[in-house]
Amino acid sequence: MRWLTSLPLAGLGLGLLLAYGCGAPPGGPCNGNGNCVCVQGEVCTFDCPTQHDCDVTCNGVSSCEGDCVDRCDLACVNGSVCDLSCQHDCRSTCDSVSTCDTTCGDRCDYECVDTSVCRAHMGPDSTARCERVSACDVECDGACTLICIATSTCHLTCSAGDSIDCGDGRKVCAPTAC
Repeated sequence: MRWLTSLPLAGLGLGLLLAYGCGAPPGGPCNGNGNCVCVQGEVCTFDCPTQHDCDVTCNGVSSCEGDCVDRCDLACVNGSVCDLSCQHDCRSTCDSVSTCDTTCGDRCDYECVDTSVCRAHMGPDSTARCERVSACDVECDGACTLICIATSTCHLTCSAGDSIDCGDGRKVCAPTAC
């Protein structure tokens, strides 16, 4: 009978966990293969400073933060604020969110679609694509390409000088040419 009195407390704890989302565990709810998924909730945080080959997906989360080393696939969809970072050879995708901030090193592939504000700071040999966004602002350290499709504001800042407008929706940082 004593267990009956603990049921309301267990229900309260489960309710708080579901309302908070999946941000509490260090590194998030990841499986042994490095696949991490948060679906609906307030906060989702994946801090994997030593993790390689990590796949992170936040879907319907108010605030998503993902951080890993390299060869990672980071995605944030149907949410509010996304802050994603990776060092090398990564793919970062934001789709249908209000704000997407990404920081990545060399050979980064950044895609931002149906989002209000897209911002990225990328290393050399990287590509960014903004489609149907209000503002796309990309900073690049080295050669890179920015492609803007149906974007209100499309801005590329190059560390080595002015960006080159190719006139077809592409902007590049030297030594990449149109």
